[in-house]
Amino acid sequence: MAIVTSKGIDPSVVHSTPRAATRALLAHWQRQEYTRDLLARGAVWEPACGSMAIVRELEAADPPPPRVISSDVYREGAPFAKPLDFLAQTNPPADRINRPRLIITNPPFSLATQFMDIGLRWVDGVPGAALALFLPLGALGGQLRASAIYAQAAPSQLLILSE
Repeated sequence: MAIVTSKGIDPSVVHSTPRAATRALLAHWQRQEYTRDLLARGAVWEPACGSMAIVRELEAADPPPPRVISSDVYREGAPFAKPLDFLAQTNPPADRINRPRLIITNPPFSLATQFMDIGLRWVDGVPGAALALFLPLGALGGQLRASAIYAQAAPSQLLILSE
């Protein structure tokens, strides 16, 4: 799980993830032996794609992932690839082979805990899979996250960026 800082933005507003943030994360992964081939391991899912900023950076990566899946919770006026409520995807398919190997997103900050929970369910037991979330640094705290999320899967990597 990668967590980066960002200024708080109204969760009802669709905004673009800064290109520099996604590029910094991808560059960081390239420098780490375990994550160097993360994009090549299989499908990548961006479940809160909003304006498609992360998707565009993934598709421009060298090399790009074999497949990028983009979806978004439907919000009036929000551009999206296809409406899909990620928060309703609580039971991933039992077939772990066909699950995305990477879920990367900049979720609405007010839904961070739910995105962590469901994202971890999707990558659980999938060899070489990872969940990467762009969140404000304050998202690390909280009793609920400590008991419901970190007790089962503490963040393995934190990449802290400043704007």
